[in-house]
This record gives sequence, C-alpha cells and structure tokens, in this order.
Amino acid sequence: MCGLVDDEMTFWGSTNSSLFLTAAAARAVCATATRKGRVVWRIEGGIWHRPGFEARLDAIWDSKSDLDTASNNRLASQMIADENEGCDTFVITLEPLGI
Repeated sequence: MCGLVDDEMTFWGSTNSSLFLTAAAARAVCATATRKGRVVWRIEGGIWHRPGFEARLDAIWDSKSDLDTASNNRLASQMIADENEGCDTFVITLEPLGI
C-alpha cells in the first residue's frame, strides 16, 4: 500500500511498517493502541503530496518512558491534534512486542 490511509483498521491489519495515515486515522490508532495495551513509540508528521510523503523534522514525537501506556498514548494523540495545521499525514511506530 503506497497511498494515504484514512482507516485505522488498515493499520492493524497491515504488515507494512510505513503506512501513511490521515490525522483522524492516526488518532484512532492511538486510542486503539491504548485498548490493546500497546505503546505508541514514535510519530512522524508530514505532508502528503499525492504521491509521496514529505517528512517534517519539526513534527517528530517520541514516547515518554516515564508514563503509563494510556498517558503516553494520550500525549501522542494530542501531538497529532496540535500538528494538524502543518501536517496532514502521520506515520506511527508502536513499541516492538516482547521488550
């Protein structure tokens, strides 16, 4: 899949580690990650150019290791909301399982 994804279920059903998500889909992934007990590890924001992703170096968020999963993921979702003016596309990395 190389396009912009507006459905969080595509994220959960994919083995592709670089899905480009809309803000709505990215925030939904953060919420579902919390319900699944998964930690949002990193978010990279950028601009979708149909086709192509322009990463923004000022729109990178890393997890906060001193927080519980729910608080961390809430901050991740808030980052997406805050960046929504300058970014329309987000790549989410979850904490690898088993660490």
